[in-house]
Amino acid sequence: MKKSFVSGETVLVRNQGTSGWADGVAWFLGIGNALFAYVGTDAPIHIAEEMHQPGRLLPECLNTTLAIGVVTTVPLLTVMMFTMLDMEAVTSSVLPSIQLFYQVTGSKGVATFMLVWITIIYTMCITPQWVTCGRMTWAFSRDNGLPFSNYFSKIDPRT
Repeated sequence: MKKSFVSGETVLVRNQGTSGWADGVAWFLGIGNALFAYVGTDAPIHIAEEMHQPGRLLPECLNTTLAIGVVTTVPLLTVMMFTMLDMEAVTSSVLPSIQLFYQVTGSKGVATFMLVWITIIYTMCITPQWVTCGRMTWAFSRDNGLPFSNYFSKIDPRT
């Protein structure tokens, strides 16, 4: 495993902006990507009538989703910030994610395993995401929340 780390001052204090944008603009652009993960957290509210005890379970589901995101992301990003030694190598790499994993772990095998693991997880999530997308499109259309709601809110009786 890694034995060299980036100093706390470098991670938390020193500005290493290389984008060419002003610091404030770069910060807002960076935080926007992180916030994008939580854009659809209100979507389950539109199909809450399908749940048992939605008054109790829906807030629990929404808050648990946010908590899982924070509990898994903060430690991962903290480790990555303190173990990524060469930002130039990551940004110039053909596959930045595997270069980042390699810098964090110091092992090509572990880096490859991590990337394969993420690929498997993403692949397994594709079908449930499309099913959810269809359910959400129908629910939003039923509530006249989308253009062409008349078309999208109809359900084929044969299915």
